[in-house]
Formats: sequence, C-alpha cells, structure tokens
Amino acid sequence: MRVSIVGFGVIGKYYLNLIKKKFSFSEIYIVDNIYKKKKVKKKIIFLNFLEFKKENPLINYAIICTPSYLHYDYASFFLNRKVPTLIEKPFVLRIDHAKKLIKLAKKKKTDCLVCFQNRFNKSISFIRKKIISNKLKKVFFVDCFLSWRRTRKYYQSSWRGKYKTDGGVLVNQAIHLLDIVSYLFGPIKNLNGLQLFNKKKLDAEDTISLNFYCQKNILISFKATTRANQDYGIKLDIFAEKKRFLIEGISLNELFFFVDRKKYKFKKFSETFKDALGSGHIKVLKVFFSKKAAKDDLKIQKNFYTLKLIHSVYRYLNKKKIFTVEEKQSILGV
Repeated sequence: MRVSIVGFGVIGKYYLNLIKKKFSFSEIYIVDNIYKKKKVKKKIIFLNFLEFKKENPLINYAIICTPSYLHYDYASFFLNRKVPTLIEKPFVLRIDHAKKLIKLAKKKKTDCLVCFQNRFNKSISFIRKKIISNKLKKVFFVDCFLSWRRTRKYYQSSWRGKYKTDGGVLVNQAIHLLDIVSYLFGPIKNLNGLQLFNKKKLDAEDTISLNFYCQKNILISFKATTRANQDYGIKLDIFAEKKRFLIEGISLNELFFFVDRKKYKFKKFSETFKDALGSGHIKVLKVFFSKKAAKDDLKIQKNFYTLKLIHSVYRYLNKKKIFTVEEKQSILGV
C-alpha cells in the first residue's frame, strides 16, 4: 500500500503516526512545499508537489491535510488519477468546488471521503442507534456548545480565520458539532442567530449563536466560540420527554444520563481522549482503506449538505435574508 499525505502540519503528522503504528504500507509520500529537495527516511519520502508530479509515483490512497482553500486543487489532482481520496474538514470551501468534486468522483468511479471522525465515538454511535431504533422517543430540545481557545498566534497564519481561505468558528472548529447535529437529528430549518467578531485576531466570526429546528420540530440551541480562556470542550445535551442524555468532553467522548436529577456516567459508551482529535481518525482510516459499506456515509456527496448549510447560515447572518438551505454563490473560498 502506497499512501500520499498532502500537507504536513499538525494533522498531517498525526495521520503519518497513525499509519506507521496501525497499518502495513510499502511507502508513504509526504507532499509539502516546505521541502526544497526530496529526502527519504526508511519507507517515507518527503518532497514538494512539483517533484511529486514529475515523479508521478503509483499511489493507492491520498489524504489531503492542507489549508482548507487548497483542498479542491489537490483532491482534483488525485481523483483525476483515480486515487481514492480522504479530505480533512471542511472538504472544500466553495459550493461549485463541491459539485465538481462530486461529479469527478462519480465520473472516475473513485471514492472521495470527508473526515468526520466524531461520528465513530462510542457516545455518538449509542445515541444514533437509539434514534434509528426509535428507542429515544420525543426528543424536543438539544443544547449544543463548543468552547475552545484559539490565540492570536494561532490566527497569525496567512490563511486562518479568513472567509476566503478558511472561515470562522462555524466552518472550522464547530463543523464537527454541526455535522453531528444533522447526523443525529436530520435537516435544519427555520434558523435565526447572531455572531461576534474579534477583528484583532481574524476576519471571520469567532463566536456564533444559532437557534433552529430539525425534523420533527426538535429545537436546537447551537453555540460556539474560540474566545474562551481555555479549551473547555463540547457539549450535546439531549432532552426527550422521559429521558435526558448528555454527551460532553473535549470531543464529545463522554456519555451521561440522568435519574431523579442525578447525573451518572455511562462508562460503557464513554472514552478518554487526550485532545480534540479524539480516536476516530483511526476508525475513519480503517473504513477508507477497506471496502466497508460504512464508507458510503463519509462520501462527499453524502456530506454536501453540511457545506450548503454553512453557506446558508453565513448568508443569512451576513445579509439578514430569510434562511433557506440553498446552492447559491459561495461565501467561502477564492
């Protein structure tokens, strides 16, 4: 198995370590323009994209970990060569780029997946099964909150925190929480909300507060900020007529239930994570490197809705128009 990891920042390094520890491979190509000359260390080859194109090695799988606005270009490159491709979130920024990748993946009969690793958390899987089996009945309210800290240094990068190249807290940090909400409770409608900006740090929003309905008129309160004084984590508090479940932790990794107003940890469906990356990436890779049916849920065509939703939220907040999920001109991307 030959794998290419494009972009060797924090997440690119994380993927490399996972593959080295958990999978058999013949070669891993680390493609990043920080490398002026090709170098080889054991079975790992480091080179820039121009050298990679000239060498044109046979690749079985590609993983895109570059800044968000570059995802489309690199994914297109590999899909055109019929290389199955996994893209970090958000899989692209622009609506038209999403449509082109979906069309290209279909034309080339090649898988293109987006990494929504929190879906594989034990806590999320438990609640998902409860909903599908109709054992969690009459959910009427869900309270969601992401509270992380991102410093000015974090946003000093030339691309972070800008609508054209990255987006704000909604599309960057909170996209996993938004995905989980629609993954569990269905499409979103009737939205209203507000946002805050810290122009000293970034161009896009760093705090957002939304209220909306999902299917069956479940009311969702959705809040996210990167302005907190530390990483407090994420919360998904689910209220049903006769039950209440709380999923929280640094990455929705701990499940709690309530009896007579007392809170109890559901240990069987809770996990311990060191950081917000969690443990789902290894499960995503197992699906990506296999022929499992679970792969379908991660295909970009199945996750286009999340991107359309984000654009529609931004369009509503920035232009104060009536909220609808549409495929109009993109707010994000260049």
